[in-house]
Amino acid sequence: MPRGIYRYAFDRRIAFSTVLDTLNLAVIGAESLHGEARVRLDARFVNEPAKRAVVIDTTTAVGKAVNTLFAGFAAREFGDHAFSVHRNPTRNPLHPPHSSQPPTAKKGRP
Repeated sequence: MPRGIYRYAFDRRIAFSTVLDTLNLAVIGAESLHGEARVRLDARFVNEPAKRAVVIDTTTAVGKAVNTLFAGFAAREFGDHAFSVHRNPTRNPLHPPHSSQPPTAKKGRP
């Protein structure tokens, strides 16, 4: 079953530090819903300042909560046109959706 990773990319007009503040607010909201320990264990996200991007793994209920809160807060704070969001289904949520790793060759098959 495919799993979801959401990648947000933000317009250059938005200070990336403000984006990270918004992500932190979403994490605090998820802590209110699921508890601090559960969020610490189950929330996975990465920020990429050079690409002005945030990537959120939604393979857990906590990740889905962080993602939903972040999407709502970002739309309200920055506006719908200040960022784009793309869902990247993957079978391995720990592997970044835009990995620079070369694919591994399958052995034993021509």
